[in-house]
Amino acid sequence: MQFVSEIRARDAAIRVARAVSGLITVVAMGSCVRVWNPTVAAPTSAALAKAPTPASSIKLHLRSGELIIATAWQEDTAAKVLRVIGSGYSVDRLSSAAVDRAVPMDSIALLQASTAGTVYPSGLVTLAIWGTISGVVSGACLVDPKACFGSCPTFYVADDTSFIQAEGFSASPLRTLEARDVDHLYASASLPGPFTVRMRNEALETHAVRSVRLLIAPRPANGRVFHSPSDELFPVSGITPPRECRTGSGDCTTELATLDSREWKSTTDSTDLATRETVELTFDRAALANIGTSNDGESRLGLILGARHTLVSTFLFYQSLAFAGDAAGDVLARIERGTVAE
Repeated sequence: MQFVSEIRARDAAIRVARAVSGLITVVAMGSCVRVWNPTVAAPTSAALAKAPTPASSIKLHLRSGELIIATAWQEDTAAKVLRVIGSGYSVDRLSSAAVDRAVPMDSIALLQASTAGTVYPSGLVTLAIWGTISGVVSGACLVDPKACFGSCPTFYVADDTSFIQAEGFSASPLRTLEARDVDHLYASASLPGPFTVRMRNEALETHAVRSVRLLIAPRPANGRVFHSPSDELFPVSGITPPRECRTGSGDCTTELATLDSREWKSTTDSTDLATRETVELTFDRAALANIGTSNDGESRLGLILGARHTLVSTFLFYQSLAFAGDAAGDVLARIERGTVAE
Protein backbone atom coordinates (compact mmCIF):
# COMPACT_ATOMS: atom_id res chain seq x y z
CA MET A 1 0.00 0.00 0.00
CA GLN A 2 1.11 3.53 -0.75
CA PHE A 3 0.59 6.34 1.73
CA VAL A 4 1.56 9.93 1.04
CA SER A 5 0.90 13.19 2.80
CA GLU A 6 -1.36 15.79 1.28
CA ILE A 7 -1.53 19.47 2.20
CA ARG A 8 -4.76 21.20 1.26
CA ALA A 9 -5.85 24.75 1.95
CA ARG A 10 -9.52 24.89 2.80
CA ASP A 11 -11.92 27.21 4.45
CA ALA A 12 -12.55 24.65 7.19
CA ALA A 13 -11.22 27.00 9.86
CA ILE A 14 -13.86 29.58 8.98
CA ARG A 15 -16.69 27.08 9.11
CA VAL A 16 -15.54 25.60 12.40
CA ALA A 17 -15.05 29.06 13.92
CA ARG A 18 -18.66 29.92 13.15
CA ALA A 19 -19.85 26.65 14.65
CA VAL A 20 -18.01 27.11 17.96
CA SER A 21 -18.22 30.89 18.27
CA GLY A 22 -21.27 30.59 20.52
CA LEU A 23 -19.40 28.48 23.05
CA ILE A 24 -18.10 31.42 25.07
CA THR A 25 -21.56 33.00 25.33
CA VAL A 26 -23.21 29.74 26.37
CA VAL A 27 -20.67 29.05 29.09
CA ALA A 28 -20.72 32.64 30.35
CA MET A 29 -24.50 32.50 30.73
CA GLY A 30 -24.32 29.33 32.80
CA SER A 31 -24.74 30.04 36.49
CA CYS A 32 -24.26 26.82 38.40
CA VAL A 33 -23.86 23.10 37.99
CA ARG A 34 -25.25 20.37 40.24
CA VAL A 35 -22.58 17.78 41.03
CA TRP A 36 -22.31 14.68 43.21
CA ASN A 37 -19.17 14.28 45.29
CA PRO A 38 -18.34 10.65 46.13
CA THR A 39 -16.70 9.83 49.44
CA VAL A 40 -15.30 6.53 50.67
CA ALA A 41 -14.75 5.40 54.24
CA ALA A 42 -14.25 2.34 56.38
CA PRO A 43 -17.50 0.72 57.63
CA THR A 44 -17.96 2.52 60.96
CA SER A 45 -20.87 4.10 62.78
CA ALA A 46 -19.38 7.53 62.18
CA ALA A 47 -19.24 6.92 58.46
CA LEU A 48 -22.85 5.75 58.38
CA ALA A 49 -23.94 8.81 60.33
CA LYS A 50 -22.40 11.09 57.69
CA ALA A 51 -23.97 9.18 54.82
CA PRO A 52 -26.81 10.75 52.80
CA THR A 53 -30.39 10.40 53.91
CA PRO A 54 -32.23 7.12 53.30
CA ALA A 55 -33.74 8.75 50.19
CA SER A 56 -30.30 8.50 48.64
CA SER A 57 -28.07 5.41 48.50
CA ILE A 58 -24.77 4.03 49.66
CA LYS A 59 -22.55 1.39 48.08
CA LEU A 60 -21.25 -1.49 50.15
CA HIS A 61 -18.12 -3.07 48.71
CA LEU A 62 -17.90 -6.49 50.37
CA ARG A 63 -14.68 -8.35 51.02
CA SER A 64 -15.99 -11.18 48.83
CA GLY A 65 -15.93 -8.82 45.84
CA GLU A 66 -19.70 -8.39 45.70
CA LEU A 67 -21.39 -4.99 45.60
CA ILE A 68 -24.59 -3.88 47.31
CA ILE A 69 -26.29 -0.58 46.49
CA ALA A 70 -28.47 0.14 49.49
CA THR A 71 -31.40 2.55 49.22
CA ALA A 72 -32.31 2.05 52.89
CA TRP A 73 -30.18 0.87 55.81
CA GLN A 74 -30.13 0.63 59.57
CA GLU A 75 -27.22 -0.28 61.80
CA ASP A 76 -27.64 -2.85 64.59
CA THR A 77 -24.70 -2.03 66.87
CA ALA A 78 -25.48 -4.92 69.22
CA ALA A 79 -25.46 -7.55 66.51
CA LYS A 80 -22.74 -5.68 64.55
CA VAL A 81 -24.71 -5.92 61.34
CA LEU A 82 -26.10 -3.47 58.82
CA ARG A 83 -29.65 -4.22 57.69
CA VAL A 84 -29.97 -3.05 54.08
CA ILE A 85 -32.57 -2.91 51.32
CA GLY A 86 -31.41 -2.45 47.75
CA SER A 87 -29.70 -4.31 44.90
CA GLY A 88 -26.81 -6.76 45.00
CA TYR A 89 -24.30 -7.44 42.23
CA SER A 90 -22.08 -10.46 41.70
CA VAL A 91 -18.28 -10.32 41.53
CA ASP A 92 -18.26 -10.03 37.73
CA ARG A 93 -21.13 -7.49 37.86
CA LEU A 94 -23.01 -9.51 35.22
CA SER A 95 -26.02 -10.29 37.42
CA SER A 96 -28.01 -8.47 40.07
CA ALA A 97 -30.77 -9.31 42.54
CA ALA A 98 -32.91 -7.57 45.12
CA VAL A 99 -31.39 -7.50 48.60
CA ASP A 100 -33.20 -7.29 51.95
CA ARG A 101 -30.93 -8.76 54.58
CA ALA A 102 -28.47 -8.16 57.36
CA VAL A 103 -24.85 -7.68 56.32
CA PRO A 104 -22.13 -8.28 58.95
CA MET A 105 -20.06 -5.16 59.45
CA ASP A 106 -16.80 -7.10 59.31
CA SER A 107 -17.71 -8.39 55.82
CA ILE A 108 -17.79 -4.83 54.44
CA ALA A 109 -14.47 -3.62 53.05
CA LEU A 110 -15.50 -0.12 52.01
CA LEU A 111 -18.45 2.28 52.17
CA GLN A 112 -19.08 4.69 49.31
CA ALA A 113 -21.56 7.54 49.56
CA SER A 114 -22.31 10.63 47.47
CA THR A 115 -23.35 14.11 48.55
CA ALA A 116 -24.88 16.75 46.32
CA GLY A 117 -23.25 20.12 45.82
CA THR A 118 -23.39 23.23 43.67
CA VAL A 119 -20.40 24.69 41.85
CA TYR A 120 -20.04 27.90 39.89
CA PRO A 121 -17.86 27.20 36.85
CA SER A 122 -16.45 30.66 36.26
CA GLY A 123 -13.20 29.08 35.16
CA LEU A 124 -14.98 27.52 32.20
CA VAL A 125 -15.21 30.92 30.54
CA THR A 126 -11.42 31.06 30.27
CA LEU A 127 -11.41 27.45 29.19
CA ALA A 128 -13.97 28.25 26.50
CA ILE A 129 -11.77 30.98 25.04
CA TRP A 130 -8.81 28.67 24.65
CA GLY A 131 -11.16 25.87 23.64
CA THR A 132 -12.48 28.01 20.81
CA ILE A 133 -8.98 28.70 19.53
CA SER A 134 -7.93 25.06 19.71
CA GLY A 135 -11.35 24.02 18.35
CA VAL A 136 -10.78 26.01 15.18
CA VAL A 137 -7.45 24.31 14.60
CA SER A 138 -8.70 20.89 15.61
CA GLY A 139 -11.83 21.28 13.48
CA ALA A 140 -9.77 22.10 10.43
CA CYS A 141 -7.64 19.02 11.10
CA LEU A 142 -10.74 16.84 11.44
CA VAL A 143 -12.10 18.08 8.13
CA ASP A 144 -8.79 17.25 6.44
CA PRO A 145 -6.61 15.17 8.83
CA LYS A 146 -3.69 14.93 6.41
CA ALA A 147 -3.32 18.71 6.52
CA CYS A 148 -2.24 18.42 10.16
CA PHE A 149 -1.07 14.94 11.06
CA GLY A 150 -1.16 11.31 10.04
CA SER A 151 -3.13 8.50 11.54
CA CYS A 152 -1.92 6.65 14.60
CA PRO A 153 0.77 5.56 14.62
CA THR A 154 2.46 7.08 11.55
CA PHE A 155 5.62 5.70 9.97
CA TYR A 156 8.42 7.51 8.17
CA VAL A 157 11.69 6.37 6.62
CA ALA A 158 14.93 7.90 7.90
CA ASP A 159 14.62 11.55 8.99
CA ASP A 160 12.16 12.58 6.27
CA THR A 161 8.98 13.51 8.18
CA SER A 162 7.42 15.29 5.21
CA PHE A 163 6.46 12.05 3.46
CA ILE A 164 4.18 9.52 5.21
CA GLN A 165 5.21 6.00 4.27
CA ALA A 166 2.53 4.07 6.15
CA GLU A 167 -0.24 4.35 8.73
CA GLY A 168 -0.75 1.89 11.55
CA PHE A 169 -3.90 0.52 13.15
CA SER A 170 -5.99 2.40 15.70
CA ALA A 171 -8.75 0.01 16.87
CA SER A 172 -6.96 -2.09 19.50
CA PRO A 173 -7.90 -0.67 22.92
CA LEU A 174 -8.12 -4.18 24.42
CA ARG A 175 -5.78 -7.16 24.47
CA THR A 176 -8.48 -9.24 22.76
CA LEU A 177 -8.62 -6.66 19.94
CA GLU A 178 -4.88 -6.76 19.43
CA ALA A 179 -4.06 -6.70 15.72
CA ARG A 180 -1.11 -7.16 13.38
CA ASP A 181 -0.68 -4.65 10.57
CA VAL A 182 1.67 -5.00 7.57
CA ASP A 183 2.21 -1.90 5.45
CA HIS A 184 4.06 -1.60 2.17
CA LEU A 185 6.85 0.99 2.18
CA TYR A 186 6.27 1.49 -1.53
CA ALA A 187 8.03 4.83 -1.90
CA SER A 188 11.15 3.97 0.10
CA ALA A 189 14.50 3.55 -1.63
CA SER A 190 16.80 0.58 -0.99
CA LEU A 191 20.11 2.38 -0.59
CA PRO A 192 23.35 0.98 0.86
CA GLY A 193 23.78 1.46 4.59
CA PRO A 194 21.40 1.43 7.58
CA PHE A 195 17.66 1.58 6.90
CA THR A 196 15.73 3.53 9.54
CA VAL A 197 11.97 3.34 10.13
CA ARG A 198 10.62 6.02 12.43
CA MET A 199 7.25 5.63 14.21
CA ARG A 200 5.59 8.81 15.43
CA ASN A 201 2.49 9.37 17.57
CA GLU A 202 0.99 12.40 15.84
CA ALA A 203 -2.70 11.99 16.70
CA LEU A 204 -2.26 12.82 20.41
CA GLU A 205 -3.20 9.30 21.51
CA THR A 206 -1.43 6.67 23.56
CA HIS A 207 -0.44 3.35 22.02
CA ALA A 208 0.99 0.17 23.44
CA VAL A 209 2.91 -1.32 20.52
CA ARG A 210 4.49 -4.71 21.14
CA SER A 211 7.01 -4.51 18.32
CA VAL A 212 7.86 -2.90 15.00
CA ARG A 213 9.73 -5.08 12.53
CA LEU A 214 11.15 -4.44 9.09
CA LEU A 215 10.34 -7.25 6.65
CA ILE A 216 12.74 -7.62 3.72
CA ALA A 217 12.13 -9.75 0.62
CA PRO A 218 14.16 -10.19 -2.60
CA ARG A 219 12.82 -7.87 -5.27
CA PRO A 220 12.54 -9.18 -8.85
CA ALA A 221 14.08 -7.20 -11.70
CA ASN A 222 11.73 -4.43 -12.82
CA GLY A 223 9.18 -5.67 -10.30
CA ARG A 224 7.88 -5.40 -6.76
CA VAL A 225 6.99 -7.53 -3.74
CA PHE A 226 3.45 -7.30 -2.37
CA HIS A 227 1.75 -8.57 0.77
CA SER A 228 -1.44 -10.60 0.37
CA PRO A 229 -4.49 -10.90 2.66
CA SER A 230 -3.33 -14.47 3.39
CA ASP A 231 -0.15 -13.00 4.95
CA GLU A 232 2.15 -14.06 2.11
CA LEU A 233 4.75 -12.07 0.20
CA PHE A 234 4.54 -12.36 -3.60
CA PRO A 235 7.20 -11.20 -6.09
CA VAL A 236 5.44 -9.43 -8.96
CA SER A 237 6.68 -8.38 -12.40
CA GLY A 238 5.02 -6.90 -15.46
CA ILE A 239 2.75 -4.56 -13.51
CA THR A 240 0.14 -3.24 -15.95
CA PRO A 241 -2.36 -0.46 -15.17
CA PRO A 242 -6.02 -0.81 -16.20
CA ARG A 243 -6.93 0.48 -19.63
CA GLU A 244 -10.14 1.91 -18.25
CA CYS A 245 -11.67 2.51 -14.83
CA ARG A 246 -15.29 3.50 -14.36
CA THR A 247 -17.36 4.22 -11.25
CA GLY A 248 -20.77 5.65 -10.58
CA SER A 249 -19.17 9.05 -10.06
CA GLY A 250 -17.13 9.04 -13.29
CA ASP A 251 -13.77 8.05 -14.74
CA CYS A 252 -10.96 6.90 -12.42
CA THR A 253 -8.38 5.65 -14.93
CA THR A 254 -5.73 8.26 -14.16
CA GLU A 255 -6.05 7.93 -10.39
CA LEU A 256 -5.69 4.12 -10.47
CA ALA A 257 -2.89 4.00 -13.03
CA THR A 258 -0.14 3.57 -10.43
CA LEU A 259 0.59 3.74 -6.69
CA ASP A 260 1.49 7.39 -6.33
CA SER A 261 0.22 10.52 -4.63
CA ARG A 262 -2.91 10.56 -6.80
CA GLU A 263 -5.84 8.53 -5.55
CA TRP A 264 -9.48 7.92 -6.35
CA LYS A 265 -11.96 8.46 -3.55
CA SER A 266 -15.66 9.06 -3.07
CA THR A 267 -17.90 10.24 -0.26
CA THR A 268 -19.98 7.88 1.84
CA ASP A 269 -23.74 7.70 1.50
CA SER A 270 -25.38 10.39 3.63
CA THR A 271 -28.05 8.02 4.99
CA ASP A 272 -26.56 4.51 4.78
CA LEU A 273 -22.88 3.81 5.41
CA ALA A 274 -23.38 0.22 4.17
CA THR A 275 -24.22 1.38 0.63
CA ARG A 276 -22.01 -0.45 -1.89
CA GLU A 277 -20.15 1.19 -4.73
CA THR A 278 -18.91 -0.62 -7.86
CA VAL A 279 -15.56 0.03 -9.57
CA GLU A 280 -15.25 -1.51 -13.06
CA LEU A 281 -11.71 -2.17 -14.33
CA THR A 282 -10.87 -3.05 -17.93
CA PHE A 283 -7.42 -4.43 -18.83
CA ASP A 284 -5.82 -4.85 -22.23
CA ARG A 285 -5.80 -8.57 -23.09
CA ALA A 286 -2.65 -8.33 -25.21
CA ALA A 287 -0.73 -6.60 -22.40
CA LEU A 288 -1.68 -9.38 -19.97
CA ALA A 289 -0.79 -12.26 -22.31
CA ASN A 290 2.85 -12.64 -21.21
CA ILE A 291 2.54 -11.55 -17.58
CA GLY A 292 3.21 -14.01 -14.80
CA THR A 293 4.17 -16.99 -16.95
CA SER A 294 5.88 -19.55 -14.70
CA ASN A 295 8.39 -22.23 -15.64
CA ASP A 296 5.65 -24.75 -16.31
CA GLY A 297 3.92 -22.34 -18.67
CA GLU A 298 1.07 -21.56 -16.29
CA SER A 299 -0.03 -17.94 -16.33
CA ARG A 300 -0.64 -16.44 -12.90
CA LEU A 301 -2.33 -13.10 -12.66
CA GLY A 302 -3.21 -11.05 -9.61
CA LEU A 303 -4.90 -7.77 -8.80
CA ILE A 304 -2.92 -5.20 -6.82
CA LEU A 305 -5.03 -2.83 -4.72
CA GLY A 306 -3.43 0.11 -2.94
CA ALA A 307 -5.75 1.55 -0.33
CA ARG A 308 -5.77 3.26 3.03
CA HIS A 309 -8.26 3.76 5.83
CA THR A 310 -10.21 6.96 6.25
CA LEU A 311 -11.92 8.41 9.30
CA VAL A 312 -15.03 6.39 8.41
CA SER A 313 -13.64 3.21 9.98
CA THR A 314 -12.56 5.17 13.06
CA PHE A 315 -16.00 6.77 13.27
CA LEU A 316 -17.75 3.39 13.08
CA PHE A 317 -15.60 1.92 15.84
CA TYR A 318 -16.03 4.73 18.34
CA GLN A 319 -19.65 5.37 17.40
CA SER A 320 -20.38 1.74 18.27
CA LEU A 321 -19.00 2.43 21.74
CA ALA A 322 -21.13 5.58 21.92
CA PHE A 323 -24.27 3.60 21.04
CA ALA A 324 -23.47 1.25 23.92
CA GLY A 325 -23.73 4.25 26.27
CA ASP A 326 -23.22 3.42 29.93
CA ALA A 327 -22.90 -0.25 28.99
CA ALA A 328 -19.76 0.39 26.90
CA GLY A 329 -17.48 -0.55 29.78
CA ASP A 330 -19.43 -3.75 30.38
CA VAL A 331 -19.32 -4.62 26.66
CA LEU A 332 -15.57 -4.12 26.50
CA ALA A 333 -15.12 -6.12 29.70
CA ARG A 334 -17.11 -9.00 28.20
CA ILE A 335 -14.96 -8.88 25.08
CA GLU A 336 -11.90 -9.02 27.32
CA ARG A 337 -13.30 -12.05 29.18
CA GLY A 338 -14.63 -13.69 26.02
CA THR A 339 -18.24 -13.75 27.31
CA VAL A 340 -19.89 -11.51 24.70
CA ALA A 341 -22.47 -14.17 23.83
CA GLU A 342 -23.85 -14.33 27.37
